[in-house]
Amino acid sequence: MRSALVSPKQYRDFAAQCLRWAARAKHEEHKNMMLQMANHWMQRAHELERTGTSFRREPSMPPRDDAQQW
Repeated sequence: MRSALVSPKQYRDFAAQCLRWAARAKHEEHKNMMLQMANHWMQRAHELERTGTSFRREPSMPPRDDAQQW
């Protein structure tokens, strides 16, 4: 399976999706998990911008809108 390069914008989009999921979470545990994931994606975006290096996207990324809702 081919992996694709991920841009800072894509990481920010991943973070934004996690924030939307966090806003809709019915359980505090799920909300916190989504907030942690959003933070992770934002850190990756900043790191990519700072270092100018490329990251490879794994087949399981990015989070999808049609994933199970909490």
